[in-house]
Amino acid sequence: MNKKGMALYALLIILLPLAVIILSGNGVLRASLSYSYHFNDIQASNLVDSSLNNTELAEEITGYFNSFGDEEFQIYEQNGEFMDPAFDNLEVMAMKRAKQLLKWTLIAGGIFFVMFVAVYIYLALRGEKRYLRISGIAAVVSTIIALIVKCVLISNDSFRDNLYERFINIALNEEATLRLILGSPMEIVYLVFSSILTIAVTLIFLYIHIGVTREKGMFKRS
Repeated sequence: MNKKGMALYALLIILLPLAVIILSGNGVLRASLSYSYHFNDIQASNLVDSSLNNTELAEEITGYFNSFGDEEFQIYEQNGEFMDPAFDNLEVMAMKRAKQLLKWTLIAGGIFFVMFVAVYIYLALRGEKRYLRISGIAAVVSTIIALIVKCVLISNDSFRDNLYERFINIALNEEATLRLILGSPMEIVYLVFSSILTIAVTLIFLYIHIGVTREKGMFKRS
């Protein structure tokens, strides 16, 4: 096997965990179920100056993250003739940066996924099946290892603080509504849901991969 072939097989081992870890995490943060579960646990609706229940509050957040416009995140409560905002300017800015981060990680994860599929199909058609099988299984193992590392790091308070400072960098006080509803233990819900999604996607890939790399599979070379 030449150097190009070796590089492509090695690339599969890198691209699968990057794509799956990034996209699963991104998907969980865009799903209202994640927030609803967390909000029901902490009774978030009691922490926000709004008549919205926990499910509605979750839908407001995911609706903002999944929207394509440049509108600001805000929830208003009727107060006589006035509409009082539930979040201050710093919280609005923090949500804007979080939305931008989700957008760019989605793009990055999508690029890694497309690259993985393209390389995999190329090797399935043109490469050695036994090497493809080995590299695919190695990619699955590396994905599980990456997931474990992710869980360990995200569970660490200092690491999460560093991530926040690096990518959001908006100082919110201890009593900020956004901090109360999206702070710890939200990371536990995120890790559980994203881990389940990562494992499910990885198992689906493994099932397909074993079928593709069988000696009598559809990509058998003559």
